[in-house]
Amino acid sequence: MNKVALLVGASHYQTDLGLDDLDQGLTDFHAALQQTNPPFESFLLYNLPRLDLQEQVEALFRKRQPDDLVILVLTGYALEDNGNLYFLQTDSHADGSGKVWINSMLSAAFLREVMDSSPARYQLVILDCIFRRHLRHTTSVEQPVNFQQLLGTLEPQDRLGNASRRRGHDRIVLTAHTLTHHVPPAFQTPVLWGYLQYLTEGLRRGYADTNRNGVITIKELHSYAQRKLRQAAPSLEPVMMGTSAALDIPLTRFPTARSAVQYAHLIERMQSQAEIDHENRRVLTGRVFLDDMQRIFELSSQQAEQIEFDILRPLWEFWQRLRIYSYHLSNLAAQTETLEGMEQATKTLQQALYLTERHTAVIDVAPFVEEEQQKRETYQENLARYEQAFLAALLRQYPISESDREGLNQLQAILGLRNDDVEIAERNILSRIQQLAQGRADDDVPIDPIPPEEVPIETVQVQPPASETVPPANPNLERMLEHLERTALQNEGTTQNVVIQMTPETPVAPETTVIQTPPGVEPEPEPIPPIERTPRHRPPDRPFVVDWLLPLLLIAGIAGTLAAVLLPNLQSLRLPQLPQGSSVAANQINNPNEAFRLGLQKTSTNEYTDAIAAYNRAIQLNPEFTEAYINRGYVHHQLGDLPNAIADYDRAIQLGANTAQEDIALSNRSHAYFDQGNYTQALTDANTVIARNPTMPEALINRANAQVKLTPSTQTYTAAIADYTKAINSAAERSLPQEVAARAHTNRGNAYLLLNQIERALADQNQAVQLAPNYADAHFNLGLANAKKGDTTAAINNLTRAAELYGQQRNTAMQQRAEAEINKLRQGQPSTALPPS
Repeated sequence: MNKVALLVGASHYQTDLGLDDLDQGLTDFHAALQQTNPPFESFLLYNLPRLDLQEQVEALFRKRQPDDLVILVLTGYALEDNGNLYFLQTDSHADGSGKVWINSMLSAAFLREVMDSSPARYQLVILDCIFRRHLRHTTSVEQPVNFQQLLGTLEPQDRLGNASRRRGHDRIVLTAHTLTHHVPPAFQTPVLWGYLQYLTEGLRRGYADTNRNGVITIKELHSYAQRKLRQAAPSLEPVMMGTSAALDIPLTRFPTARSAVQYAHLIERMQSQAEIDHENRRVLTGRVFLDDMQRIFELSSQQAEQIEFDILRPLWEFWQRLRIYSYHLSNLAAQTETLEGMEQATKTLQQALYLTERHTAVIDVAPFVEEEQQKRETYQENLARYEQAFLAALLRQYPISESDREGLNQLQAILGLRNDDVEIAERNILSRIQQLAQGRADDDVPIDPIPPEEVPIETVQVQPPASETVPPANPNLERMLEHLERTALQNEGTTQNVVIQMTPETPVAPETTVIQTPPGVEPEPEPIPPIERTPRHRPPDRPFVVDWLLPLLLIAGIAGTLAAVLLPNLQSLRLPQLPQGSSVAANQINNPNEAFRLGLQKTSTNEYTDAIAAYNRAIQLNPEFTEAYINRGYVHHQLGDLPNAIADYDRAIQLGANTAQEDIALSNRSHAYFDQGNYTQALTDANTVIARNPTMPEALINRANAQVKLTPSTQTYTAAIADYTKAINSAAERSLPQEVAARAHTNRGNAYLLLNQIERALADQNQAVQLAPNYADAHFNLGLANAKKGDTTAAINNLTRAAELYGQQRNTAMQQRAEAEINKLRQGQPSTALPPS
């Protein structure tokens, strides 16, 4: 049997046709056929005029023997007009109305006539064409293509029947797809691999030998390309039509024990269950096993990486399509005015990228989720405005006057607030005032009184006061406090303790929208209820201040947060006055609060060994010193001692003198679990905090970080952005250090970058740099975003500043990474770096 192939294609067309140039890998397939065993006699007819092409096609089919196998490959654009199929060539041209001259195209009727008259029994036609109903086809409706002219008497729906044997031929038609396809100019997409490229890969590298018998048949080659295209472009459905007699004809033979093919099949089996780095086309889970198999198969690192790169290409292309879809969808949302227009444009975009509604559902719902999130945020802002007005009315008169109550009712209607939410807000404010009034009495009794002869010589002040002037007493406020105290005494013993907080635990919104989780995406875990403890006496909550933040970063450049605790009631304590450069030994201190304060001093100067000694002493003197456990855990975490850090946080949670302390311990433990790689427990701890403290910035950031690591997806990135946004707003409301907001901004910027929303990513990274000018990671991430945008000069400037800051901070590893990225950009190489990890 002789094996002959004729490859027909055109890379460019006449300008009057208005068609884009194509490169569908015809020359690569030509080379692959020449390398088969035994090799094909392959002829490449590229950019030939139609008449010359017809002559050579007819000559090749006419000069064959009965047992020959002839492959005819057709690529480029094809038109179906009045039931007739035509293939455009480099000299095809149109008339003034845009209709292509029929005699300038290669017709399927001519090809069938030539094949029917050929002596060759086995005939294989491969079509990798873009089919259109008309040249200037504008409808987005895909229509089926009629292949009967190529198959002869065989009906297309009778796939793999035997009707074509009537003339003594076994003819098979393989086609990448069977529908007309049109891409509007606004949706032009980068060239991704098509059917012919996967046929080439399966044939040249042997990947199509799925039964590993050393032979690749027509059926196996088509099945391989079909499987790969379904992964890369889910709506594409390559089809095989014709007679089944020629399906098992060998196209090439290989040694049966090819280690490269065996390793490729192993990667293909693992990809469905393993964690994949789609950007770099690399399997992340089971790396030790894969390294062992690489040695067993005697493959070099370069060979193994190339195989992995090849096998994972369809998944990479699929993610590329989703990114392109997300980018265009955001533009459509801004440009389309009606819902019907948006639905039609979305459908056209899906078809242009060969995606299905099932695969784009998560992206499609994102604008609506963002809109609902905006509604919820607006509602909370309106509720806060009402609370301010209510407080102002209380300060004027208590009980509230009728005129003020009428004004509040009008304000509630204007702001669109529900009665239940307003009642809760008012009740919480009154309860908080009552709590503060009770707290005044508690504050009069010192927890650890100082002997009269010991006069404080210094005061620890964490936040500067708003004003040095003490405001005059408000008589209305005093009367209100007295009334609330009397009410509390009258009701004592008849009511249960009420948990007081400024805002409702559960965020309220004017509407509730239920979003179904799309198939294949795990729902985010429900918030975990607080840990149960044996009831114990709980002293009044003491305010806490977030102080030192640990700049630990995750993969994808996400910064987590830790918090240390300061005790305001320690402001009146003092340490012995020490000469500069000297120190006091922790074991010489006999007051736990003084030992704690020494620990704070040592922590602030990064003297971690001395800090741990001080906290040890505080705990020795007071085994239930919750704050000392939290801060000692913080220092252990700084030193990288995660087991001891978690043990300290565990003890602090068990003691739990108040909810604020427990929330800090849980949030810090969430971060420690993350650094251990226990992302599930990290998410659980963060959810526990958020369930009762929905706006704690550190917990929101930690939850987003853990969720991104557990289930990296477009839906997860969108949810993370919502958490980062809430953290930014909360940090401002709580007047926290700007570094907290800066970390949330750089995290949100990285999430936007993962969604290919480059302008939003740049805005966040710039804001992070503005808030924290010495935040090296923000400069690094800003450089990556500018590189993605294509602004090489700005990217180099950002990365240079990051390298300088890393050097000052003695972070050699990140300094070298920044310098390596600078060198790449200066050499014109694209940046492939991940944000700091």
